[in-house]
Amino acid sequence: MIGCLPDTFGCVTQAQALSLYATGCQMSLNESDGSSDGSRRSFTSLVGLGYWAFTICWIASLIRVSVHYLTPVRK
Repeated sequence: MIGCLPDTFGCVTQAQALSLYATGCQMSLNESDGSSDGSRRSFTSLVGLGYWAFTICWIASLIRVSVHYLTPVRK
């Protein structure tokens, strides 16, 4: 239980943080295009290296929490 609960909580909140960051940035790019003359510009949104590193950490935490749940425990 010492490894299962905190790692599960961390995995869920990390997934939520990744999702909220991606959608928040996408929405802010669509709302504000930075033009002063009222014309619309098109943007291509790409996530950066830090986002991918955080995603790799999330995948590693999924593996870690899976190992915690799959480890047999004696009664």
